[in-house]
Amino acid sequence: MPVNSTDNQNHKYNGKKSINVVTDLNGTIGNGTLAGKNIDSFQRLINRGINVIPATSYSLASAFETYFSQLSIKPQILIVERGNVVAVKKDNKSAIARFEKSGIQREDNNAYGYLTYVFGDSNDVLSRKTMSISNKLGIDIGISPMYGCSAAIKIMFDDTKTSPYKLEKEMEELGISMHYDGQGTATLVDDRFNKWTSYLELVSKGIIDDGLLIGIGNDLNDIQLLDHADISILVGNKLNPLKLAKKASYRFRGPEEWHKVESIIEEIISDG
Repeated sequence: MPVNSTDNQNHKYNGKKSINVVTDLNGTIGNGTLAGKNIDSFQRLINRGINVIPATSYSLASAFETYFSQLSIKPQILIVERGNVVAVKKDNKSAIARFEKSGIQREDNNAYGYLTYVFGDSNDVLSRKTMSISNKLGIDIGISPMYGCSAAIKIMFDDTKTSPYKLEKEMEELGISMHYDGQGTATLVDDRFNKWTSYLELVSKGIIDDGLLIGIGNDLNDIQLLDHADISILVGNKLNPLKLAKKASYRFRGPEEWHKVESIIEEIISDG
């Protein structure tokens, strides 16, 4: 199973004792499902003790039902809802004990065999910030929550009277990313919470070891993860590589090549 790096450097553990793989889902490991070689590779890595952490804007329900319900070996930890929420398998006693000790808010549920912990705020905070901009500019902005995502909302406004560019700049000043969808609608995302910041929380709270980080993604919401990863893997052509602060360590043509991460890890282990 050949693996082509975008450079000729051999990656080491860099003095770290473990390997953590944080991977986006849709468009990265699959397109609406986990199939073929990726299933076997995903489960083998978990069996070997590699921390494989799916990270997605999906809710836990959507991520689990779409990608993991059919697996015999399921991920121990998932980062969901754009990094605002982390789900931990209920039989992972050590991780749960660390979460409880850290004081991170736990939601009162046990969905799909996971407990969920909330790193950030509800989307009420986003809504309040949006209304403050509405009042400041003297414009009407409609707000709609996004199902299963507590770090994002949808907004509606009259783009014939209000420049989307001007509105985007106002949002940026309050730490909000605005993704204009066209025809007077946009998605707002709280910049404080993303896949990278959630990973940092997991490490800083001692939930997982500060291992060598392999970040895998394909879209704008993966940029922070890819920029900070020790080894970054850019999948597909959706994200312009020039948007990354540093050149991706590897390029995969599409989700069908995700299984090649196993060979990359073999190289790391043999070089380490």
